[in-house]
Amino acid sequence: MCIPLLLAVSWRLALIIIAILPILVVTAVLFGRFIRKISRKAQDELAESNTIVEETFQSVDVVKAFTNEAYETRRYGVINMKVAAIGLSAAKYRAGFVSFIIFVMFGAIVGLVYAGLNEVSADRITMAN
Repeated sequence: MCIPLLLAVSWRLALIIIAILPILVVTAVLFGRFIRKISRKAQDELAESNTIVEETFQSVDVVKAFTNEAYETRRYGVINMKVAAIGLSAAKYRAGFVSFIIFVMFGAIVGLVYAGLNEVSADRITMAN
């Protein structure tokens, strides 16, 4: 319903929208999938961290008997550092994704307004009152 209306008002502006929109959507979907993979990896590492804690607490007498406190502490510290690193990386990509979406959407709006103003200045379309 919207595309025929756009074409009726200005086919040039409609073509700009039809050309830009799929590129934006595909880029957003691909970027979103990448971020989802990183988030899943962070959740997997966090689950591994919880497993280490559960194993250590359930067999605390064995850990103490073999004096493995330092080993378990180190093992838990290493996995927590991985979780933190992946989480920070995912946060950077999410921030970049949000910035990209905001920049591109506002850029598309400004570009469309600019193209519309050029159409008006060339007397191809008129401004509605």
